[in-house]
Amino acid sequence: MKSWIATLLVTIAVSVPAMAQKPNVNPEWGTAAYAPNTIFTPDRDVGTPFKKRVLVVFHGFRSAVPNGTYKRVRKALRDTHTVIGVNYDYFDVEATIELLDALVAGDLAGHEISTFGTSLGGYWANWFGQRIGAHSIAMINPTLRPGDHLKQYIGQTVESERRALTFPVSKEDIQRYDAVPSEAHKPIPTMVIVSSDDELVDPQPTLDWFEDKPEVEIVIYQERKHTLNLKKHPARDVLKAFFQAQ
Repeated sequence: MKSWIATLLVTIAVSVPAMAQKPNVNPEWGTAAYAPNTIFTPDRDVGTPFKKRVLVVFHGFRSAVPNGTYKRVRKALRDTHTVIGVNYDYFDVEATIELLDALVAGDLAGHEISTFGTSLGGYWANWFGQRIGAHSIAMINPTLRPGDHLKQYIGQTVESERRALTFPVSKEDIQRYDAVPSEAHKPIPTMVIVSSDDELVDPQPTLDWFEDKPEVEIVIYQERKHTLNLKKHPARDVLKAFFQAQ
């Protein structure tokens, strides 16, 4: 395992008035609502053929694609990769697996597939990447043990602003992740980016998970933010260099 630490300047958060809730559409990409168990791929929608290299992006818990992370990654890699997003259901893991298996057998057949995910999406990027023997895998502040992280939401009603919905979280919801079949580890080139003092997910279990794997490169940023704004954050260029070098 290769590891290096990047230091960022600490900025002061400024409080701003709450913005009005956005409608359940994405005006930048069209008028389709954010929906679970769907694939977001503007390239296919306008008839552009997939490139040989395809990056499959997974959003985090309570999010959806195309979010800011997806947009920045696609912009950085669109010359070399087709970048598609997976809008999985947060707790219907069986449907997610069916969606991913169908994707591999359909649109991704014959392509060189890499995966990327943030937070809970990091879990899916790693799991799916291992399942298919991906060309490469990258994650930002991943939740590799979903049950350990998501149990804090049991009994709560959680909001997904991007999908414009609220939903209760039960113990049974969390336990569905226990039923996901484990995949034998494959030595796939992997990059793991973590915040040293992540405000939502303790990075230590992730570091422990990958510490004995020489194919894994770990980048540690000295900050608290769980969500990294790739519009300005240097992690964007780190990810671009990693995927293009593989």
